[in-house]
Amino acid sequence: GSGSEGGGGGGEIDMSMFWGWMGVVNLSVMVPTNLVCWRLGLNDIQGLPLELWGMAVLKGLMDNLLSNLTWSYAVLYIGPTSANVGMSIQTPMVLLVDLCSGHASYLTTGAASALTGAAAIMVGFLLLNL
Repeated sequence: GSGSEGGGGGGEIDMSMFWGWMGVVNLSVMVPTNLVCWRLGLNDIQGLPLELWGMAVLKGLMDNLLSNLTWSYAVLYIGPTSANVGMSIQTPMVLLVDLCSGHASYLTTGAASALTGAAAIMVGFLLLNL
C-alpha cells in the first residue's frame, strides 16, 4: 500500500496515527490541567445542563474534529498551499449567500472592501490552480 495507508516511506504519514497521537498528547496534557483547575475552583462546571454538554461535544466533533480531518486529507491530496488557499474560499461563499438571501448589510454601509477582498481571493485561488 501507499505511505498514507500506514507504515510506508516517501515522507507520507498515516492520518489515523497522526490524529491518534494528537489525541493522546491533548488528553495527557488537558486532563491533568483541568483537574488542577477544578481542584483550585477555577472552572466550576457542576451546574451546566446536560443539553449544554451535548452541544459542546457535538460542536467539538463537527467543528474541530471533522474540519481538521478533512483539511489534513486535503493537504495530503492537493498540497498545503492549495488546501489553505482553498479554505479561504469560505469568505466569497459567505458573501454570495448573503447576497442571495438579502442579508448583505455591507452593501448599504458602503463597505466595498468586502467585495474587493472576495474577488481577490477568488482570482488568487484560480491563478494558483492554473
